[in-house]
Amino acid sequence: MKTIASYLLALAVVCFGGHATGAAVEDFVPWQNTRLVGTPEPPPPFRAVRAYPRIKSQDGKTSAHEPYGPVAVKREPGANRIIFLENYGYSELRGVLRGFTATADASETETLLELKEHVYSVTFHPDFARNGFVYLGVNGPDDAGKKHTRIVRYTMDRKAPYRIAVESRRVIIEWPSNGHNGGDCAFGNDGMLYVTSGDGTSGLDGFNSGQDLTSMLGKVMRIDVDHAPADRPYVVPADNPFLKEAGALPEIWAYGLRNPWRIASDRESGQIWVGENGQDLREYAHLLGRAENYGWSAYEGSRAFLTNRLRGPSPFTPPTVEHDHSLFRSLTGGVVYRGRTFPELAGAYLYGDFSTGRIWAIRHDGQRVLWQCEL
Repeated sequence: MKTIASYLLALAVVCFGGHATGAAVEDFVPWQNTRLVGTPEPPPPFRAVRAYPRIKSQDGKTSAHEPYGPVAVKREPGANRIIFLENYGYSELRGVLRGFTATADASETETLLELKEHVYSVTFHPDFARNGFVYLGVNGPDDAGKKHTRIVRYTMDRKAPYRIAVESRRVIIEWPSNGHNGGDCAFGNDGMLYVTSGDGTSGLDGFNSGQDLTSMLGKVMRIDVDHAPADRPYVVPADNPFLKEAGALPEIWAYGLRNPWRIASDRESGQIWVGENGQDLREYAHLLGRAENYGWSAYEGSRAFLTNRLRGPSPFTPPTVEHDHSLFRSLTGGVVYRGRTFPELAGAYLYGDFSTGRIWAIRHDGQRVLWQCEL
């Protein structure tokens, strides 16, 4: 039995036979009063199992004082440690960063950081071994009580007890948002930090921001955090696409996004994938490209949506991968697989759905889909 390790889930191979060739078609005879349930479709090639069964999660709890499950998981660079994030209830604004040593019998976690904000994502700087920089996507009130989504940076010890210095906090970038927040980030092979933002609402792009280049909402932003002066958290790269567009925010790299919940950078190929939550009928993911317009809210995926909405200057780019709501209801995103256990998945983008629990994989060469299947 093979397994792909992750914090709560792993995939295990389930072998199944090939399709037999049938005889001539016969009249169908109904089989009534049966108690059989299921589907005639063959099972998918993998199944989900717990990678660390002794690590406890309060998945599904939504009271004020109970965590409702991990929302992000990363392996700490250069160490055999798993870092994960949990949030507490809707009425209590609290997020926690926890860690544990990734052994098969792991059962104890340690609390590394607690915040009076909800935490959405965790990303390590490419030079983490030297600088200890950890970037978190968070959402919480500003001094006036208005909700903002932020990318914040902390400094973390690279050896036990793995302390995160609370006083090292620095806000890198922030924007007003209280729903469809985005709030993920990833470093590209170019050394730039790519940051996702949602449309900031819980409805139909109520601020009409997806196509608006004067707004940070509904975008992927690209910033340089390594060459900024001491009094600034970042500078704008000179090759960002909208520097000469009148009124456009210079940080914008791509736009037309509803809620880009996850962004993943693949070191080997240089590809950057963005998983996005759809609205009524579609769920989709994008292979990120410079100056691309993903359509929201004039489009929902490849489907025309609010056709009278403002249009941005770039032509519409349809999703790289798309599912209707019979298969997916809340596409979360995923990672590009570079493990050794399953060579057949090498270079594939593995992505999942929060609502249905389904996991799929796609391999793309930058021009076309080479392979796609449910795992």
